[in-house]
Amino acid sequence: APSEPWAIEGAGTQRQDVEAARELLAAAGYTAGRPLEIIAFVERAEFADVAPVIQENLKSVGIPVTIRTTEYAAVEPDLLAGNYDMVLSQRIRLIDIADPIGFHTADYTCQGTYNLSHFCDEDYDKLIAQAARTADAEERYRLYGEAGRILEEEAVNVWLVNEQAIDAVRADLQSYSQDPLSRYVLRAETAKRGS
Repeated sequence: APSEPWAIEGAGTQRQDVEAARELLAAAGYTAGRPLEIIAFVERAEFADVAPVIQENLKSVGIPVTIRTTEYAAVEPDLLAGNYDMVLSQRIRLIDIADPIGFHTADYTCQGTYNLSHFCDEDYDKLIAQAARTADAEERYRLYGEAGRILEEEAVNVWLVNEQAIDAVRADLQSYSQDPLSRYVLRAETAKRGS
């Protein structure tokens, strides 16, 4: 997100260019003979709304798309093996520490344990290894920005939604804590002081 200290400097919003997309597809030799498939996990209800939008956008450049909704566990082996066209996925990437090193390492390095895109780039791996050894936060963030630029230029993933949660609570609310996984807001222990 632009607000993060390691955001890519000067990155702009991507713009839709249907004609350029058609030209790129033709140059790549793509034909519409085989529809592509979007996998949407049922565990994330919002994917049912996002998938048809992608389907319609791709249809406008001549790519037929089918949508398969399924449980994540049913397709995880295929995802990890790279046996899919497109998948709507989510990452809660700053849940443990406020630094993206784990996310960058697991999702995008050549040996990453959750590298669904099967992306492998020696320069990227060097930047992430250097960032992992860098104690100075500003320098580490600069390295993340360089690594992010590689991911953007290679179009490794398309980020569709950057969801953020903001909780506002009254001073008399007791036993409330923000759930980083957004599973629930109120618990049995949550109470208003004086009641």
